[in-house]
Amino acid sequence: MKKSILITVLAVIVLSSCSIFKKNATQNNNAQNLDGTWVLTYITGPRITFEGLYPDKKPTMVFDLENNKIGGNTSCNSYGSTIELKKDKIKLEQPHSTMMACEGSGESVFLNMLMNIESYKVTGDTLSFYKDDIEMMRFVKQ
Repeated sequence: MKKSILITVLAVIVLSSCSIFKKNATQNNNAQNLDGTWVLTYITGPRITFEGLYPDKKPTMVFDLENNKIGGNTSCNSYGSTIELKKDKIKLEQPHSTMMACEGSGESVFLNMLMNIESYKVTGDTLSFYKDDIEMMRFVKQ
């Protein structure tokens, strides 16, 4: 009787730990989908067209998950920031950037929008950033 209870308890513990590992693996895979270079294809808010904001070069984002950092180009200057990922939530520190003079408002729109994002979703080759479940930015994998 004691052996069957012990076996049952051990079986429950083993099965529970398997589901925890599976959950952690799913979360890690979601973050791993961020690896690579992403190019901005949509940004909400400005009254000027996307092509007007970024006529020559589109902003990019590159994830360095091992060091919890992102970097890329604003369409004019290089930038970088530390990030914090928890499940589908993302938080960026104030980005630092080079300081070349840039025409238009595309760079400031991009950097300001980055500070407003709260969560992300990767679907195939598309990365979307959200605030309050509203898509704020969309990138395509390069």
